[in-house]
Amino acid sequence: MLRATSERTTKLRFFLAIGAVSLVAFSLYSAQAQVNSMTPRQGIIYDQSFVEVSRKISDSVPNGETIVVSGLEPHFVYFTEHEAVIPYGVTSKDSLVYIMKSSSWNYLVVVENSSSEEALDQLFSTSGLGQLDDDFDKLETYSSDSSKFHLYKLRLVE
Repeated sequence: MLRATSERTTKLRFFLAIGAVSLVAFSLYSAQAQVNSMTPRQGIIYDQSFVEVSRKISDSVPNGETIVVSGLEPHFVYFTEHEAVIPYGVTSKDSLVYIMKSSSWNYLVVVENSSSEEALDQLFSTSGLGQLDDDFDKLETYSSDSSKFHLYKLRLVE
């Protein structure tokens, strides 16, 4: 009887150890995935002209306006002093336009060939930017050392 209880306890400890190791492995994988999703595909750490470009964009967008950005959202918040959002969950140009209109967001900055929302990779690519012309007015294109930034304003149809 004592031996059977000891075997059950040993098995229980074994399964708990396997569960703990699995939980740690999943946590490490999940943490790395989150870091990768927040890291820009193109490094801007040493891009000296990014601050200047951000300030020019900030000067072009009225105070109090939220900027929808394709990527690099924390950098835009810091350097433009505007609220910036990434359109997570948006899967197409039509859903982007819908969420921008319903949220009263009028300005879009596309970091060319960079999207934090994987479903919009094609739309924000060099070849896909032309799709925005039906619903957005292109205000300006800025270049930094590592990227091109396109500033658009949502065309409001009454």
